[in-house]
Amino acid sequence: MGGSDTRITRSYSGKPMRVLANAWVEDWERRPHEILPFPAQMARSAQSQVLNFADDASADAARTCMPAGQGVGGIGEILPAREIVARVVAEAEERLAQLAALAAGPGAR
Repeated sequence: MGGSDTRITRSYSGKPMRVLANAWVEDWERRPHEILPFPAQMARSAQSQVLNFADDASADAARTCMPAGQGVGGIGEILPAREIVARVVAEAEERLAQLAALAAGPGAR
């Protein structure tokens, strides 16, 4: 999935929002004149149960609102927080060791 898989749409709230493209968005964008202004469109979406993005168990990827920026294309893998922190710490330690070696000068190696 990349940044080109997002759309700016008013189909969920009546106000522009960048979301992951899905069947709901594509359907509404074929008939934008039917999208109501905020908050009426948001009420319509709530009634259609497409604003339940916080509840993974009931989320329907073809309809549910999934806000996302263009940076979504930069996500290569989904990791547990523990692994992310471990990688950040290891990289920081490696960089600090490199900086220490530079600071010690060429003859210190």
